[in-house]
Amino acid sequence: MMQHTGTLRLNFVDGLLSHPGFMETDGCYCLCVPENQSLLLVEEHGGNPIHHELNMEIVLEKNASLHLLKYQNLQSSAHLHATLKIIQQEGSHLQAGFFSKGALEESQTLTLHQTGTGATSLLYGFSGPTQDRQCLRHEMDIHHLAPYGQSRMLFRGILDGQSKTFLRGRVNVSPDGKHATVSQGSHYLLLSDRAEASTLPELEISQDEIKCSHGATIGQLDEEALFYLCSRGIGPDHAEKMLRQAFVADVFENIPSPLKPWLFQQMGYDHESPV
Repeated sequence: MMQHTGTLRLNFVDGLLSHPGFMETDGCYCLCVPENQSLLLVEEHGGNPIHHELNMEIVLEKNASLHLLKYQNLQSSAHLHATLKIIQQEGSHLQAGFFSKGALEESQTLTLHQTGTGATSLLYGFSGPTQDRQCLRHEMDIHHLAPYGQSRMLFRGILDGQSKTFLRGRVNVSPDGKHATVSQGSHYLLLSDRAEASTLPELEISQDEIKCSHGATIGQLDEEALFYLCSRGIGPDHAEKMLRQAFVADVFENIPSPLKPWLFQQMGYDHESPV
């Protein structure tokens, strides 16, 4: 488990940032993680901004490490449009988690450039809309521009009512991206026949010496597993909750340990569950 030498928490309320030491420049928040340093960055969105746009740029210098956790639970009429650009230099390590619960409409776009040899990244996330007619959209654009880079993407979602989610994961391996390792996974659970999930993996490969895999599933709760749990004396509601929690376990295990109890509670799950 990565040990972070620093923690920065950004709390946006009604679209306004309540952090006196973090400045906006020309409509963009900028951050640099210095060489050999590590940072835990928490970005939280709450309140009811009618239309909130956020632009952020982050640079990870040589051997720097960043764990970014983005969480939003905006009110049902809010709109959030966020763009994030990250540049990874040699040997840097990135983990970025996206957790979405509220808002009428959300659009999160990440553009990642691995410009240094041996950079690694893990992008993970969970969409759990709680309001009807919500639309949550995530677009991940990853560019391998140097040798021996690694990128992994893992997203899951559980949708109900008439909510919708869309995920596009685009990976470009340039001719200089020799020996890159790329993995994409996206899996969605639909609790209503009116809910919709779309996932679009895109791979643009200009280098033969790479390892690449991707997979996507969209389905419903396993009725046989639900019946089995109920036959063991577990109530239907609790049994369904157990199956939902098992479904998201591999995403939630990436949350930094100090934040797990808080974020599990925010997303409606039990941190102490054995699942």
